Amino acid sequence: MLEEHKECLDKRGSISKIHSNEFYTAVMEEDLQRIEDLIEKHGSNFLIEPQGKVYKEAFCKGFAILPLHLAASYRKIHSMQSLLSAGADTEFRDMLGRTPLHLVIIGWPSILNTSQKPDSKFQTKVIGVCTKAEACLRLLCDHGVNINAKGVQHTGNTPLHLAAVAMATKTTKTPEDAISSITELLEQGAEPNAVNKAGMTPLHEACSMGNEELVDLLLSYGASIYKLSEAGENCLYLFLNNMPNVRNVSLLVKLLSLTSPLTVYNQKGHLPLTLTKPCFFKQRDYLMDLTRQPRRLQDICKSDIYLTHVRGKREEIRKILPDKLYEFIFNHWENVHNISFVTDSEQEYVK
Repeated sequence: MLEEHKECLDKRGSISKIHSNEFYTAVMEEDLQRIEDLIEKHGSNFLIEPQGKVYKEAFCKGFAILPLHLAASYRKIHSMQSLLSAGADTEFRDMLGRTPLHLVIIGWPSILNTSQKPDSKFQTKVIGVCTKAEACLRLLCDHGVNINAKGVQHTGNTPLHLAAVAMATKTTKTPEDAISSITELLEQGAEPNAVNKAGMTPLHEACSMGNEELVDLLLSYGASIYKLSEAGENCLYLFLNNMPNVRNVSLLVKLLSLTSPLTVYNQKGHLPLTLTKPCFFKQRDYLMDLTRQPRRLQDICKSDIYLTHVRGKREEIRKILPDKLYEFIFNHWENVHNISFVTDSEQEYVK
């Protein structure tokens, strides 16, 4: 497998096979002079093959890795700068088909322990690591990394997919640092409607995880609420297919308001998991009845204006619309159907 990896890389250019740990040490310790000396001798695109057990955890099951990938994985910003300035290729992929940008996103730090005080040493350290990660992302973008490169194995996820999944699953309330990383990707040109091998967009992933902040952010950058996954699942279906999501009434109401045509089935006629549970048959019947009713003109207008103007045009609309109407369109998502999955025994079932 390693030989196949080398052959794949060699087709992209001339790569030295280095059987030494000194490259690893220079990158990890950010010994810039040593890195420059090694680059002058071997070039910037070479494989590091670790010797002994001590370094194997840094690599894919002990296999070879490119210095830029190593630096990206551990957010070694100065090592990255030195390698990129010397011509390190941002498009080379590791054995799992990942570019350096994929590795930066996969290793993105997150504040998991919300009980920590904002000014604690732990929080300060994590914020510092997040700042490094953002710097690595910008550095790669400045050197022409393909912001929408898809991983070639298994999922076909873009960096935005990886970021959306990572940020949506690490905490119920997305930290500001996590949102800023996704915003940075979007600002750098990440395609919000890119699909992976399952036909899933980053918005699909955010809805599946029930992360409202991420849904709002992706919508504001042009993510389409109308796209279906490869299995014909819309955002509402994906939200309802993950049972813990139904506790998030706010996002449920928003998806009910924005989904058009309103349907709760996938292309095979299957219902989402939540609606197949006996304790939720009442909600299932109500939603199925709702899909057969014509939508109110008020709801159609609200949805259309919101989706058209949510990105960068809200201030223009604010100047035109009365304050109450503006608030109704952009900031008020009324549960007009009075639907809830979290009452009495149903709440315990969801838990």
